[in-house]
Amino acid sequence: MNKNQKMIVELVIQPLIAAIYIALLAAFQFMSFAEIQFRIAEILLILVIFSPKHAIGILVGTFLGNLILSPYGIVDAAFGTLASAVAIGIMLPLRKIPPLALIGPVVANALIVPIYVIWVWISPELAVISFSPFNFSLAMFSTSLYWAFAGWVALGQFSVLYLLGLPVYFFLRKHEYINELLIGNYEHLNSVDKTD
Repeated sequence: MNKNQKMIVELVIQPLIAAIYIALLAAFQFMSFAEIQFRIAEILLILVIFSPKHAIGILVGTFLGNLILSPYGIVDAAFGTLASAVAIGIMLPLRKIPPLALIGPVVANALIVPIYVIWVWISPELAVISFSPFNFSLAMFSTSLYWAFAGWVALGQFSVLYLLGLPVYFFLRKHEYINELLIGNYEHLNSVDKTD
């Protein structure tokens, strides 16, 4: 495979990951946007363990999916994508130990998502009368409501990533062709071209 062909494959894979994220978000919308959420689309975070470049497709999918489908709109698009970026930032240095790497999304989402869910959905008037969303967010850390939401978000993330994502990761890891594709080694595609 020459350099141009490899670039075309790269240009196709990231939008495909974003589209799959959005499709999973739409299919499981009923359980993806609440204080108790099991966001099946987050299973795609396992792709970052194979290669950091897959973060692009995941972040684009998170932003667009939240913007289009979330009842929190642009707030979820911005802060949900921030949570995913922080999660990926935690995952990257830990990706050689997949079970440890997956703690990043659990922690990042548990700490960030409740801030804007409470702010926008439960107490928007508090956000208006508070000096700034930042001050409101700091005060929120001392409330039992925040920690209850954080616990529910952590439970949902943990369930999706450890009960579904980790087994899928190990399944994909065992299949050489898929594994090579996910880590970005497209040389095996040459043999497919020659047999056709």
